[in-house]
Amino acid sequence: MISHRWLERIRQSDDENYDLFVRKWLTDVEKNLAKPSIFILNGWQAWISQNQWYADAQKESVNIFAYDSRGQGDSPKHGRMDTLQNAIDAQHIIGNEINRIDNLTKEQGKERPNRILHGNCLGTMTIASLFAGDFDLANQTNGVILLSPVSSFSLPKKLKLTYFLPIWLANFAFKYLAGPIMNSIAPGDGGEISRNSAMDRLKRIDLAAASRQVRDIFWKEDVSKLWKTIDKPALLYVGKHDPLVRFEDSFDPYANLKYPVWIDLHADNHFLLEENVEKVSGLNAEFSLDPWAFYDKYKDENPVFK
Repeated sequence: MISHRWLERIRQSDDENYDLFVRKWLTDVEKNLAKPSIFILNGWQAWISQNQWYADAQKESVNIFAYDSRGQGDSPKHGRMDTLQNAIDAQHIIGNEINRIDNLTKEQGKERPNRILHGNCLGTMTIASLFAGDFDLANQTNGVILLSPVSSFSLPKKLKLTYFLPIWLANFAFKYLAGPIMNSIAPGDGGEISRNSAMDRLKRIDLAAASRQVRDIFWKEDVSKLWKTIDKPALLYVGKHDPLVRFEDSFDPYANLKYPVWIDLHADNHFLLEENVEKVSGLNAEFSLDPWAFYDKYKDENPVFK
């Protein structure tokens, strides 16, 4: 049952102007309504333009939709930025788009293909909240893809305290400390690509919005108890050598999901999808076509945690 607090937050969202959120089909969905559709919920400070290559690689088998979530890219920077708010936003943006293409599909006399939610890191927490809150969007979809899923960001308290720095000091810290911190998180030649990507992302963010977001999510959010509410097949992509999202952070989601399939992707950096594009494209196509058949086929090929 949804709590009164969640219900009130959901009710208040009716006053939001969701036309201000940037969203885009990255494939030509209206010419390919019979194909399954994947809806991307991006990670922290990621945006639509970073998803285009991914859609291009899969356009023969699936349609792909993405949007800039609250506080990121060119979407609104106001309001709460916790996982519940992200779930509410996804319901309005993705839910309405699914309704629209479902109606087009019905009008053309075609069978409704599967709709898949694809969460990346922080976006996986949003998916957990969608199912826990019994949002319509959870019932509209046939399966979920979880890239580097996390239940919480168990960071050292000293690092968490930096979330409360005033903006002028945060700017100072970014200018002089971000580089050394990234060197320590992703050291050596193997971490160079991950470091450069993270620094490029940091240069493009709105620090005020990003600070609110990390305080709302990185400081206190924990969705450990919510994974069990996902009653659809879940395809997990995880990398042992990811320097930014720890391999062990995905153990808890896997252990608590009802129908998980764990796929280990080899990459020496944070770019699990980029380094495994052919493998992932094939798996996404197979999963999107029939999530339950995919689960039955791969459910026994799951990890040994070492």
